[in-house]
Amino acid sequence: MFNDHKKTVLLVIIFCFVVSYAFAQDAGKVINQVQKKYESLKGICAEFTQTFTWKLVDETQVVEGKICVKDGVKFDIDTKDQRIISDGKTIWTVNKVNKQVIVDYASNKTEDNPFLKKFLDKFVKNYSAKIIKEEGGESRQIHITLTSKTQDEFVRRVELWVNKKTNLISKIEQIDINGNSTLYQIKNIDTHVTLSSKDFKLDLPQGYELIDLR
Repeated sequence: MFNDHKKTVLLVIIFCFVVSYAFAQDAGKVINQVQKKYESLKGICAEFTQTFTWKLVDETQVVEGKICVKDGVKFDIDTKDQRIISDGKTIWTVNKVNKQVIVDYASNKTEDNPFLKKFLDKFVKNYSAKIIKEEGGESRQIHITLTSKTQDEFVRRVELWVNKKTNLISKIEQIDINGNSTLYQIKNIDTHVTLSSKDFKLDLPQGYELIDLR
């Protein structure tokens, strides 16, 4: 009887391990499909809501805006208070409140943009992925959790929701070492938009101060 109990426990452990491993494999497959989808897109525009929650003081900041991306490297993010434009080499940050434009190299400012080609690269390399669940309904979302493999990452956990039909990210949440959360909710995605390289260059608005950090 005792041996039978041990066998049952062992079988449960093995089953849990196999299921966990399968979910991890499936998660990697889904992320790979998402990467390929974004790499294939010539142009994409969408509306987004960014919600930042500061855990220490229990404060929340919500920003709404629109983003357009061309070829996975050029982008234009427009919100009420600022606009950020990049041609893939240079990035312009327009502060509408202070009437300033800050210019910098794009490589210094683009790694956290969920629409860019290289965004998922660091998570594939440095995080363990697992499917939490598949949500039904018309949207058919896949919820994936990515957990940092080491304590070196500032972002410790990422929650990713992927539309199963389109392989596009619909929601992504990043939780950092301090427990702060940044949530992006993405809607009204247009993958058939026509964009020109001229759309990702900035002419200095009249009356704005230019600050060049290059």
